[in-house]
Amino acid sequence: MKTKLFVGLAVLLLAVNCSPKLDAENVGKVVRATFNLTEKDRIEVTGIAKETSGVMLVKFRINGTEVNSKMRKYDKGWQLDEVQNRLGGWIPATTIKDRFDPVAKMETVKADIELIAYALLTFLVVHEKFSFGGTLAFNEDSDVYKALCPLYVKSLPTFDPWGRPYSIIFGKGIGGSLLYGIPMDSYDDFFIFSFGRDGKMENWVYDPKNERSGLYSLPDPDKDMVYLNGVFIRAPESWR
Repeated sequence: MKTKLFVGLAVLLLAVNCSPKLDAENVGKVVRATFNLTEKDRIEVTGIAKETSGVMLVKFRINGTEVNSKMRKYDKGWQLDEVQNRLGGWIPATTIKDRFDPVAKMETVKADIELIAYALLTFLVVHEKFSFGGTLAFNEDSDVYKALCPLYVKSLPTFDPWGRPYSIIFGKGIGGSLLYGIPMDSYDDFFIFSFGRDGKMENWVYDPKNERSGLYSLPDPDKDMVYLNGVFIRAPESWR
């Protein structure tokens, strides 16, 4: 019995001692795993301090956004358990995952664009065509925003989760060479788009004979997300 107990304690001590030291490199790994980040996301560790045995206070930035956190050491290694909110309290790290998880941000883009489209389609039901045309800046001071809010919806998102403004193109005769080769044949045509995490327009061309050709099988935050006249034409397949 004593031998078995000694072996069990030895294994437990070995597991604890083999747990990696919490340095800047390992903090980066834990943060990336917690928020589903890639090497394209910039993580800067600004401080690591011991709070209690097995608990470390860690400060870091994700793409410039500062986070105060508590990391705990478990048998399998370190885990990001809690983050500090604006009031100074500690909340589960999972509650802010959507702020940094690029796939979750894509879902925010989907919801934002669908809400903007809802407002535009409601406008069309009433007016039968858009009274504005071309590529319009979409912000709270723009004519199109004022035409939609608060008459049809109380408010609308104007920036994607990466801090870049959503863009909308309206109207007949704009020409297919403007963006993505999308033909604009009617005064009630419109499309909304986000360039995604990388902020760069893709070299992708719309095929009107096969609307699903622009869909991609897995979520990719660096790909563009484009919505045309009621449907996504460049987006994850699951969005259709």
